[in-house]
Amino acid sequence: MKVKQMLAYGAVAIAMSLGVFAIGSGTALAPGPAKLRTALGPSSGATASAVIVNTSIETKVLYYSSSWTSDPTGPAAGTPCSTIALAIGAKTQQIMQARGSYRRCG
Repeated sequence: MKVKQMLAYGAVAIAMSLGVFAIGSGTALAPGPAKLRTALGPSSGATASAVIVNTSIETKVLYYSSSWTSDPTGPAAGTPCSTIALAIGAKTQQIMQARGSYRRCG
């Protein structure tokens, strides 16, 4: 295979990968800060009513550990979360991260 042909195939592969990444990146990757409407208590699994600031979409903020925890049926990646208790009106930028059956708030 010629060098020019290999470079052309490589460029096409990179362009396709970037396209797939751009198409797949949505609000789950960066939903914006969530502003709490109710207080978030300091107990594992606690939730608080909130609204995504940029879109005014209603959501819940989850109190969750910052350490990777085995939780195969746990919250979806991108769910707003906090590793500390928060008062009404507080904002959090943290979201749930998932790696296989493990979850953490980060």
